[in-house]
Amino acid sequence: MRKLSVLLIVLILAGCASAPTPVAMTTPFDPVEHSSYKNPGTGSIKGQGFMRQQGGTVVTCAGSTAYLFPDTGYFREIIQIAKSRQTVAAAIPIEAQQTVRTSDCDAQGNFSYSNIPAGKWAVLVEVKWIVGYYPQGGSLLRNILVTDGQSQEILLSDKDFIGR
Repeated sequence: MRKLSVLLIVLILAGCASAPTPVAMTTPFDPVEHSSYKNPGTGSIKGQGFMRQQGGTVVTCAGSTAYLFPDTGYFREIIQIAKSRQTVAAAIPIEAQQTVRTSDCDAQGNFSYSNIPAGKWAVLVEVKWIVGYYPQGGSLLRNILVTDGQSQEILLSDKDFIGR
């Protein structure tokens, strides 16, 4: 399941580009740096993902998966590769996959995570819709600092847009 989650993050960010170019990672995965992200914690995150269409209509991430992953050099490189419409050439290590958490966006675009360990995290959601036969919307990304015992609330919107 975790492997699928990381793969989905890359695919969401890569969009529908044809024949993406595989790229070798330059940032190695460091199990020690990521070990604390696998543990349960006392922090929580509640959020909502949405975008505004040209006419002002709000579209949420309803029915999509919201991804929470460590804000580390390793995952930042994966995001940069995907934003350039390319794919990661090598398999993502299982230890890395185990740090990714998921939540479903409800009908209003709300998502939440509980038992999150303190640290720097990134939240990624996809908001999409169709106009005619053309897909619209894209991916929203926000970095967040989780502290022990604290609940964070975030809104991901047009200002967090990172690409189609």
